[in-house]
Amino acid sequence: MPCILMFTYNQVNFLV
Repeated sequence: MPCILMFTYNQVNFLV
């Protein structure tokens, strides 16, 4: 899993 994907996933989880 690329860093960018991991970052986006973390951001979405944080928002939700």
